[in-house]
Amino acid sequence: MTGIATGFSMSVRHENLSAQDALQEMQFDADTARALNYTAYRIAQRDPEERWINNGEWRLVPDSNDRIRVRMRAENSKVDLNRAPRELLEGLIGAVLPDAPAGELVDALIVWREGDERRVLDAAEQRERRAAGYRHLSANNAFQSVHQLGQVDGFDAQRAARLKPYLTVHGLSPRINALGADSVTLAAIPGLDALDAARFVEMRTEALANGRPVALDLLGEGRGFVEIRLDSKVISIDIEVSSQDGGNREEQFVIRLHPDHHYEILARSSPVPRSEQAL
Repeated sequence: MTGIATGFSMSVRHENLSAQDALQEMQFDADTARALNYTAYRIAQRDPEERWINNGEWRLVPDSNDRIRVRMRAENSKVDLNRAPRELLEGLIGAVLPDAPAGELVDALIVWREGDERRVLDAAEQRERRAAGYRHLSANNAFQSVHQLGQVDGFDAQRAARLKPYLTVHGLSPRINALGADSVTLAAIPGLDALDAARFVEMRTEALANGRPVALDLLGEGRGFVEIRLDSKVISIDIEVSSQDGGNREEQFVIRLHPDHHYEILARSSPVPRSEQAL
């Protein structure tokens, strides 16, 4: 009987958690939709005093019972898996995974996205690769998602997870947009190290705060790997919601802006509800 009572108690507790989650998720969804709609509206404003720019600054969404913050960056502030040149890919791997064989990893990545007509795996090699845990041999095609990185030779789950925050498939440019790139991504630029990247971010923050253009002189010869764009239509938006009852949600969206404040969601990273975590 004790076992039955314990099981019943756990079942009731889980049902309560599920009900609480459902209500909280509805509120979080409403807050998130509000954040996306308001952000798209502010980006589209013609008045410079009202318009939000994609510079990585955290901003508050007004008129909500919950606290909603958003941060916007042009999606090409990251390294594009399908378009970035070898130098940027090797630089990013070197910055994030300094002990990894960057050249070999980039070779495998390029074979995945562009194919290698000179070499076809025979049946024995295919069996060896599958036995080693590689479910896919090669896509010979563009990456559809950064999550596919974990299917490429040499990119185990840990390596792929560490690189994903700095990669995109929606950047639409071989260059990095220096207006919103973080210091880790900037350190991928040939000739720059972590200290140079941090100095550039500090200089950029000061320039934007004072209404001055962002100078690229500090990047030296690496200027050929970056661009400055204020009109990017594909935006990465981080949303943080803190509810009145103490709950929190963090999400990231990638959206494509269309005329008249409309937008299309290209990618979304969502948290796991508490009731599922408790299982």
